[in-house]
Amino acid sequence: MNAARIVSKSLLISPELLIILLGLGIWTWWPTPLEYLAGQAATAGEVLRFVGLLAVGLVAYDVAAVKSILLPEDDRRHHLQHWPRYFELRVAALVGLFYAVLFAGSGVIASFLDWTKPTAAHAALLLVAVVGGLTTAGTLFLAQLSIGILLRKHTGTGANGLRS
Repeated sequence: MNAARIVSKSLLISPELLIILLGLGIWTWWPTPLEYLAGQAATAGEVLRFVGLLAVGLVAYDVAAVKSILLPEDDRRHHLQHWPRYFELRVAALVGLFYAVLFAGSGVIASFLDWTKPTAAHAALLLVAVVGGLTTAGTLFLAQLSIGILLRKHTGTGANGLRS
């Protein structure tokens, strides 16, 4: 499979893209719940406005998770890097990081919008940033966990790197 196809597959078949499309779809065809949420956010004060910055904080976790996925500490003999599909794994991890930065940027933008007169677009951007950031962190966590389990199973090492 060529590189462009692997990147396209990772970008297009992902829960992060689904969240973006859901946010756009709800904002476009069913904005009433978003307008209600935006109104509630306006009355909640300044604190809720900065909830979008949660996605920025999650990027730090995501970077560490991607490093742990691609270069796990338990893989002292580099079995993972010699796996035939390692390039696909690397692309998928980096696409996850791309989405994390995209959601963080959306959260920053949402935080600096005028929340004295919020609209459905405000709520959509804030929700996509937060839910998308949490989803990216969750998928990277699950990948990190799965790789750790597989490495321990196939290399016979425990959590401390010693053979069992």
